[in-house]
Amino acid sequence: MNVRSLQSTQVAAQAKPMKAKAAPLTVSALKAPTLKAAPSHRLPPQDFAGLVPRQWPEMTVVILASGPSLTSADIDRVASARMVRTDLRIIVINGTYRAAPWADVLYACDPPWWDEAQGAPDFPGQKWTQVETDMQHVQRWNLHWVRGLVRNGLSQKRNFIYYGGNSGYQAINLGALMGAKRIICLGYDMKAGADGRKHHHDAAPHKGGWPVWQRWIDRFATMKSDLEAMNIDVINATRSTAIPETTFRRMSLEAALCL
Repeated sequence: MNVRSLQSTQVAAQAKPMKAKAAPLTVSALKAPTLKAAPSHRLPPQDFAGLVPRQWPEMTVVILASGPSLTSADIDRVASARMVRTDLRIIVINGTYRAAPWADVLYACDPPWWDEAQGAPDFPGQKWTQVETDMQHVQRWNLHWVRGLVRNGLSQKRNFIYYGGNSGYQAINLGALMGAKRIICLGYDMKAGADGRKHHHDAAPHKGGWPVWQRWIDRFATMKSDLEAMNIDVINATRSTAIPETTFRRMSLEAALCL
């Protein structure tokens, strides 16, 4: 190579723009679709036709409920784990989806909630509900659905979930049918907060009456034999909960996410 050619090559190399270093991904940057839900959320609801797909076999599922003890630190910790663990999926309940729009599934059982939330148009993941007789909200908001039955315990059939009186109970059944081997519960207070609040968020659509806490707590206990039969480990990592440890074992969120 002659001197002129060498000089031309050096000039061209100097003129070539340097690649900018990628900024580190932080929890504060977690806005959908930065952290994408499972690919199956793109399936239209009619593909499931009332049958819960076993889409998360042998995975760990975290359920974020709306109890007043749930904190932004809890949600950030789950978000961080979701970024690095391929075996972790998230179900968010009712208005909690606004604090975790990157969750894989939004579950809400009450048709009035979906109507007042206008179908949660800003949530990109799968949207699930239950159906007893009326399917108008399913059709109106294009929801995935499964039939609900008023029974104790946990349904082991993929075309039903059992009610238990609340969305948190039903979300456990949904996660179990989707294939979870472990379910970590957050925001399962089943009691009012110290300031009298029943949700961690300031406001929620479908402001119903005061929950029948003890009845719900008793119904959770009826799940135990079915969970054992399905070989599913449920951990209650809620900061402050009225659900006894004899129903679900207790553990800190940090420890549960290390399992």
